[in-house]
Parts: sequence; structure tokens; C-alpha cells
Amino acid sequence: MGWLRRFSVSLGVVVSILATLAVASVGASGGLGGRFVLNEVNANASYFNPDDGSSTNISVDRQLFYFRPRGGGALQGPQLMTVLSVSYFIPNADPTQPPVVNQALSAIIPDGDFVIANDLGSASVNTVVDAGSCAGVIALNGVQPAKGVGGCGTGFTGQIAVHATWTGSGVVATQDDQGTARCGSFVATTHNTVKSQFSHNVTANITELPAFSGGAPFVFGSVANIESVNIVAGPGIISPACGGKG
Repeated sequence: MGWLRRFSVSLGVVVSILATLAVASVGASGGLGGRFVLNEVNANASYFNPDDGSSTNISVDRQLFYFRPRGGGALQGPQLMTVLSVSYFIPNADPTQPPVVNQALSAIIPDGDFVIANDLGSASVNTVVDAGSCAGVIALNGVQPAKGVGGCGTGFTGQIAVHATWTGSGVVATQDDQGTARCGSFVATTHNTVKSQFSHNVTANITELPAFSGGAPFVFGSVANIESVNIVAGPGIISPACGGKG
């Protein structure tokens, strides 16, 4: 599941996150100490068709992202965004040959196009994106918006409409992780809380792709709310040796 990967980050990523969040807090004290909170909501769905071995993946993720304009240039941000990712894959009967179909799309969409219930019991995305005008994005924690998505509009053309709904099982799972990040004199404690609900039914209609609906064993979905609290001790100065500016 996607959220399991989100906490497998290195000390360098933790330091980078804290340094970025702390920019606005640097004042007369010259330090980066304080309490910083990251919030994220997401919905994911995967469908496997046993008839032809094809798979469809949908991910909608709202959190802080860096983004690179379509025309190129340096990464900009971080900025709170909602990112939609879709991929479709049909393998070749001959495993030594390229896949029959390998399509991928990743695009920034309006926040209002993605709705998620407070109890995580339902979610929906209703949006239209241009396969040729999306921007490259990287989550603040360094994780790409969707596993396996290799490009911005690869294999898709024109306007792509995506309509999907998630209906939860009614049971919320909670995972809490606590830890400490250290590098030189820099010390930060972290507390991550993930609340998620397995979806017993997902429906999806995507332009150019076969529609799907249902639950396990061929359709899997989940909706999650993630909070990461980072508390930096003392002045919180990050040395150049640890990736900071000292």
C-alpha cells in the first residue's frame, strides 16, 4: 500500500522536509527549532483483469508538492496541490517483448475535483485533464505521486475524463509511528499517524480505458489521512554536513 512507503524515508529526507518547512520561521533567533506538521489525504485503487492480465491504477493525492513547469526549469514550491495519477498496462504474451499497452498520466487537478469524507468512508474524483499539458511533480517527502507512473501523458492523448468513487468498509485502521532523527547536533522527534479505510467497492470510468467496478479479489482500494508531526529540539540548526546551511 502506498502509505507504507511514505514513512520509509532517510534522515536526509527528514532534514530536507524540516528545513523547507522552517524557512518561514527563521527570525531573530536564527534557528529552525519548532513544531512542524505535514498533512496528506489520498485515495488509491488498483484493478486486475484476469482475462488479459491488464491492470489499471488510480491515485489521487493532496499534500505539499514541488513542481516543475511544463516548459522546464527549476523545481518550484512546495505548494499544497492535488495530484491525479493514472496508469494502464497490458503485458505481452511474450515476456521478452514490450508490453502491448503501457499508458501513464500524472497531472495537477483543482482541489475541488477530489472530495474525501472526514470519516474516510467515501471519496470521489471527477475531473478532466489535458494529457499534453500537465506538470512534473515530486512530493515534499521525495515520494513520487504514484508507483509505476513513468511519465506525464505517456500513451494518452487529448482530454482525459476521470470519474471514480470509493466506498469504505466502515472500519478505520490506525497506525502510529514514532522516532528520532539525528545528525550532528541536530535532533528532531517524529510522530506519524495514518488513518485509512479499506474500500469494499470502487467504480471508475476513464476516457480511453475499460471501466471497472467492484472489490476484492480483483479491485482493491483505500482512502487515507496522514499526519506527520516533527518537533525540532533547541535552535534546530542543521549543519552543512547534514544538508543544511548552518
